[in-house]
Amino acid sequence: MIQHLERPHHKFKLAVSLIILADFLCAMQAIFVKMASPYFSANTLVFGRCLVNLLMLYGWVLITTGGKGFKTLYRIKEWKYHLVRSIAGTGAVYCLY
Repeated sequence: MIQHLERPHHKFKLAVSLIILADFLCAMQAIFVKMASPYFSANTLVFGRCLVNLLMLYGWVLITTGGKGFKTLYRIKEWKYHLVRSIAGTGAVYCLY
């Protein structure tokens, strides 16, 4: 553990609030998936979950970059590692449902 670094104290309340909001939204997503699982297949649930997350991510990227989009925020040099991580993440979601 790194002991010599100081924790930033500016915007601490905002950071804690956003973490609590993220936990709440993850819990709500899990509840909705649990309620929808008798009616929809795993493929549909995974697609819906990923679509909602993609829309939220895209909104965050637009706000962060001032409307410039993904090209200014993400510059991926190692595409094969990114692809492996994406496939593993999708597989983990399928195993969860």
